Amino acid sequence: MKRFWLVSLVVVLSAALAIPAFAEHEIGGFYRAKGWLSNYQAFNFGNIVARGLTSTDSKTNAYVEQRARFKYTFTNNEWAKTVFYIEADNVWGDSQFDRAGNRNTGGGLGADNVAIEIKNLYTWFQIPDTEFKFQVGLQNFNDAYYGTFLGVNDTGGIIGWYKTGSIGWRYGWLKFSEQFTSSSATNGTHRSDDADLYLVEAKFKPAENFDLGVNLYFYDDNRNRAGNQGTPLIGTPTIPGGSTADIYIIGSNFVYKLDAVTLTGFLAYETGEVSSQTTAADRDISAFGINLRGDFKIGDGTAFVEGIYLSGDDNSADNDIEGWQVSPGINAPFYYRPDMKIMFYNGDNLTTATAFFGDGNQSGNADGRGVIAIMFGYKQKIAENWEAKVGAGYGMDAEGDSAPSAAGTLDSDEKSIIEVNAYLNYLVTKGLTVGVYGAYGFLSDTPAANDATRTQEADDLYQAIWRLNYSF
Repeated sequence: MKRFWLVSLVVVLSAALAIPAFAEHEIGGFYRAKGWLSNYQAFNFGNIVARGLTSTDSKTNAYVEQRARFKYTFTNNEWAKTVFYIEADNVWGDSQFDRAGNRNTGGGLGADNVAIEIKNLYTWFQIPDTEFKFQVGLQNFNDAYYGTFLGVNDTGGIIGWYKTGSIGWRYGWLKFSEQFTSSSATNGTHRSDDADLYLVEAKFKPAENFDLGVNLYFYDDNRNRAGNQGTPLIGTPTIPGGSTADIYIIGSNFVYKLDAVTLTGFLAYETGEVSSQTTAADRDISAFGINLRGDFKIGDGTAFVEGIYLSGDDNSADNDIEGWQVSPGINAPFYYRPDMKIMFYNGDNLTTATAFFGDGNQSGNADGRGVIAIMFGYKQKIAENWEAKVGAGYGMDAEGDSAPSAAGTLDSDEKSIIEVNAYLNYLVTKGLTVGVYGAYGFLSDTPAANDATRTQEADDLYQAIWRLNYSF
């Protein structure tokens, strides 16, 4: 019996030593609820009408949406950690008992929906005693141009960082689409039919108050190869009958700090080719983007002024693609830095988000309209626990459609908007804020979406929101 207990003790101790120590873990995230009144936002997760254009008799929608995100971080030491980021979204009253697992639902009477989404799942690690850091898995990525190509989107891939002397590097490979088609499954042929992004970025410090970045992206899209059976994601220029697209983005971004002023911006050029696999002519890509912003300290508050230009294409019939190209997918690139509420997507938006200028391409194909915009804002703490902000902006298409759909007096190259917005937030306690937000968009010479003559102007756009947010 004594021998039995000794053997048992040895087995238990051996097993205990073989099991790694329990990892430390952290939990963070937020819960957010927003109540909407708007004539262009819809509770069914999208625009009431295409491209944010209301009709000439738009009605007010009222609904409440919510989102919760929970970020779990597990780590053994300072050299590695795994992050698991999940979320759940719904609109109050939308549906219930959905066992199919449809996302963004489950706010109806009874609830009990199967709708937990995996947002991120990756491992970050640093090789001990080196400057090499890596992030492997499903992760969030933002480009060097404030999201105008690929903004705040999640995708699988590998991103690395390395610092040598005064130069910091970011490089990596992101997999946008693994296009395993039905044809591949049938005949066993694995074609080169995916969409991938490769990137190299270098950051310098030419002066103490000046940071400069130089960036090269290569987007390789083969989903439209002849014979593929899958349905490509939107957003990539194609040629009927089969084609491939290679897009290079070459650019620079900077941060320049003075005493009470910070200047930031970028300059980028897109080049490449859509190569036909038929007798059709190839198409050459040549597009530009430029951005400049100044942040100022004024009294007890902060102000900004920002301008952006993304080139458009004035002739979709030729073989030159001059419209700014954006990443493919369901989620449009998020240029949210100016904090506009209607003109561009806002970083605070939830599932039902939409925007007048959804992205810099604005067409879902190669020949986009581009955008020109200038925006202003001022934010200040006005009392204990109270903060207020006002903003305004003007935006318009950089180019219009060269072939109007009808002979009316209005054309898409005249589409423009003036936006004014404001909010008032109150800090209830640590992490918990409540507030009211509002915005109004004055449309100028914008044809209504349901107007075949293109002579009737659409109604102006508006939104009013109450908001509760708890971060932890």
